[in-house]
Amino acid sequence: MESLYGVWPFNMASGPAFLLFYGMLCVLMLGLAIAVSRVIIATVEGGDAPGIDVSPAPPPADGVYRQAQGGPIRKRLAVGWVPTSEDTWAIAYVRGGSAAVAEALIATAISFKWLSSDGSSLNCQLGPRPSEPVLAAFYDALAPGGVTASSTVRSKASAVASRFSSTISADIAKAGLTRSAGVRFMTMMSVLGAAGICAFVGIVRCARAEELERPYTLLVVEMVAFTFVYLILFIIAAVSKTSRAKKYLAWLEGATTSLRSDVVAGRRVSPEEVAVTAAIGGLASLTAVPMFAAIMPVMPLVIISSSSGSSCSSCSSSSCGGGGGCGGGGGCGGGGGCGGGGGCGG
Repeated sequence: MESLYGVWPFNMASGPAFLLFYGMLCVLMLGLAIAVSRVIIATVEGGDAPGIDVSPAPPPADGVYRQAQGGPIRKRLAVGWVPTSEDTWAIAYVRGGSAAVAEALIATAISFKWLSSDGSSLNCQLGPRPSEPVLAAFYDALAPGGVTASSTVRSKASAVASRFSSTISADIAKAGLTRSAGVRFMTMMSVLGAAGICAFVGIVRCARAEELERPYTLLVVEMVAFTFVYLILFIIAAVSKTSRAKKYLAWLEGATTSLRSDVVAGRRVSPEEVAVTAAIGGLASLTAVPMFAAIMPVMPLVIISSSSGSSCSSCSSSSCGGGGGCGGGGGCGGGGGCGGGGGCGG
């Protein structure tokens, strides 16, 4: 390390000039780390999430000169494709994690009339068991029914949502709605690299000051201050989420306006349509629906924070893959429904 003492910038004179230089170096490296992170994110996560391909076209048979092309591949959890009932839990998870999935489960149970109220108590009366795995698990948790408490229903819904969270998260990751480990690692390393350069310069100057018996307390203070700044940026890089999820939710709210308006107005009451509406807007979006308004006095509303608002536009501009769609009659589903010493710086 001693061989570096005579090399710039380590050989700069002690005093305010070096402290200013070191501060500018740390700020410059901080800006560089942010810029590199943004380039990485823009390169890897540019555009909309790819979604999940469903029913891909079969490959051409051997020896066939020409083969008729099938229809377009349907996508799940992608901009431009109105969700089907199989997307319900994933949409809720993107919006608010396991808590939002629990909300959607409760909304679906109410729409199936498993949960009802006489004004003073919450009653559970189960119908046929659904085939959809997540909803079936909630059905089993509610069995055998009878008078129950809202806290019990919520805790059972939360337990089911937590149990299936890994499966739901896998779908979301496959659709490109979560930040990949590779992108997260590269952004974290860009911050760590910038911090390492600043730390190296500071440590060499401190060692030089120690050998020359010069004070370097202010340099240490400056190093500690910037260490906290870099630590915060490193944590942000470690936990940050992709903007693709926010963009997808924003598009989804606009694309399902007709559906959600019809559900709120009571024109659509199928469990699949109610579940999708709850997944997008939460229970708060259903308080005006008669069956929900009747049950709210005994099941107080718990608001789940959303990464997106609840604005609306139109369903008509979207391609509704796989037979689903927001149009009249079929709801959003096209597949299996939910029911079925101060020195101067070294």
